[in-house]
Amino acid sequence: MLLASFVLTEACLFFRLDKDKGSGPFVEPPPLLKYLAYNTQHTRSKTKVEDDLFSWILASAAVAAKRTTLPQFATLKSKLPAGLPAELKKDPRVDNSEHVAVFNQIAGPAFLGDPTNFGLLAQFILEAEHAAWSAFEENRGNVARFQKLLAHYTALLT
Repeated sequence: MLLASFVLTEACLFFRLDKDKGSGPFVEPPPLLKYLAYNTQHTRSKTKVEDDLFSWILASAAVAAKRTTLPQFATLKSKLPAGLPAELKKDPRVDNSEHVAVFNQIAGPAFLGDPTNFGLLAQFILEAEHAAWSAFEENRGNVARFQKLLAHYTALLT
């Protein structure tokens, strides 16, 4: 009962989330990543991509997707812009220049502006195992737990 109460409280907060903060100034998250945007809004910036955790996560995911050899991500890999680095070596909390540069590469209409491509990246963020992408695991774990609870309670209540 306590878990159900907690989940319903979180769901109510999520649906009441501040669209201005949670949506971000740089890209509107696809439905699969709305909770990630909500979960990272304490480190979102309206004016500077350099201070926007959601943007860093997208950049990190794109670089990891470029590296992966898993067949389920082959379409995503083929759609990524050319010239992405093989890896991001710097911790973005200390020096976010690599993450910002990659975000600027993927932020255009050809990739994040295309709902299909953004959806493929969202699937990677939700499904990639640790071996394929080991960054931002706390944030990704929060999204995974939310998706499982959402599916469970949707099935339970419908």
